Amino acid sequence: MKYQCSVCDFSWEGTSYTFDQVREHDKTHKSGVKNGYL
Repeated sequence: MKYQCSVCDFSWEGTSYTFDQVREHDKTHKSGVKNGYL
């Protein structure tokens, strides 16, 4: 499986067992950390 973030340059390649890394990354965008709201 592969994933490429549409907001930043984060990419992931792995199995469904390591997909939690993608979920954790998405939380950074939802909380505004990477969106310039610091």
